[in-house]
Amino acid sequence: MQFSFIVLYRNRDIVRVERCLQSIANQTYTDFEIVFLDYGSELKMQNQVEELCSRFSTVRYLYVPTQGWLWCRSHALNLGIAHAKGQYMIIVDVDIMYSPNFAQYFADRINPNKLFLYSCYYLPQNFSNHQALNFSQAYPFQVNDTSGNGLLVAPKQQIIDTGGYDTYFRIWGFEDIDMYQRLKKRGVENKTVSIDELRTFHQWHAMSNQIESMPKSWLGFMRQFWEFKPTGVITHTDIEKLFDLEKRPAQAIFQKPTDAKQHFTFTYPLAKSYLDFTTQFANLQAGEAICVQQNFGAIPKQANSLLAKIFKTLNLLFSKINLSYRITEVLTFEKDLIEFFHIRDFAFYFLYVYENQIADYYWEQQQLESISFIIVKK
Repeated sequence: MQFSFIVLYRNRDIVRVERCLQSIANQTYTDFEIVFLDYGSELKMQNQVEELCSRFSTVRYLYVPTQGWLWCRSHALNLGIAHAKGQYMIIVDVDIMYSPNFAQYFADRINPNKLFLYSCYYLPQNFSNHQALNFSQAYPFQVNDTSGNGLLVAPKQQIIDTGGYDTYFRIWGFEDIDMYQRLKKRGVENKTVSIDELRTFHQWHAMSNQIESMPKSWLGFMRQFWEFKPTGVITHTDIEKLFDLEKRPAQAIFQKPTDAKQHFTFTYPLAKSYLDFTTQFANLQAGEAICVQQNFGAIPKQANSLLAKIFKTLNLLFSKINLSYRITEVLTFEKDLIEFFHIRDFAFYFLYVYENQIADYYWEQQQLESISFIIVKK
C-alpha cells in the first residue's frame, strides 16, 4: 500500500470529521488507507465517530483507551503510524478538507528519501458553503505558516528510524518542527508545497478556550526544551505502546475514590498547599493513590463575614434567574479565592514533572466547576 492518511481524533464535532473523511475518500488516486485513531473519546462521541468511520471502506478505526489522560499528540501520532500499512504517511488535521488530486500529487513525487510539508487555507468563521469549494481556484483566505507545520507527508520507515515523534512534547507544541528537523538531520530531502500547487481547506473553529487549552506558559516550556536539546536527538518514545483501560489502577480507584490512600483539598495559601500535596504524594507507598476532588465556587468557604454571607445569598439568587453571579468580597476575600486554573495548571505540571514516579493517573474536569483526579504511585 502506498499511503496511510493518519487522522487523530478526540471528542470533536462529527460534521467536520465527516467532511474531512469524505474529502479523503474522494481521492482520484486509490492506493491508500485511512488510519483513524480515536485517542480516548468519551463513550458518546466514540460511538458516533466509530459509526461514521464504518461508512467508509478505506477507514480503519482504532480506539485507544486513554480516558482520564491528558492529550499527547506525539503519542497519538506514534500509535497511528505504528499501525499503518502504507509506505508513506500523510499526517492529517481532522479539520482539513482535501482536494481530489491530493494523493495523486504526492504519488507522482514522493520517494523513500523525500518529505513534503503542505499548506492549507483557513476558512473564515462565516463560511458555510463547503460543498461549493473549488480546489482549482485561489481564494483570498489566510494561509498557514509552514515553518513549524504538522501537515507532513513522509516515508514511514524514515519516521520509524528516527524514533517517532518525541513524547516529551505533551499536549501539543513543537513535536512537528522537532520531527522535521530530525528527518532533515538524517539527510531526508524536503520540499514545501505552496497553496497554489495543491489546495486544502481548514474548516473554521473557535480557538481553544481556557478550559481546553494548555496550562499557562506551557508552550514556552516546550519551546525552551526544544531549543536547548541537541539537534536530532529524541528524548522520550513509546511508539507502539497500547493500553487496557480495565487494567489501569487509577481507573478502578476513580470509580471508587474511597480506595485512595490519601484525599487532598487545596486551600489557601496555595503555595503551602502545593507543597503539602507534593509531600503527601512522596510519602505514598508503591501502588497507593492520592485523590483530589476540588470544587470551585464564587465565594470561598472560609469567607464567613456578614457581607460575604450576603453576597453568597445573592449569588444563589442570581444563578436561578440566569444572571451573572460572580460577586466576591474583593477587599477581604478575593486574595483567598482558589480558581480552577490554579489547580488545573499545578496538576498538569505535577503530572509532567513527576512522571517517573507515577504508575497511572485519571483526570476529569467539569467546565470551570470542579476538578477530580487520582494519581497512583509507582
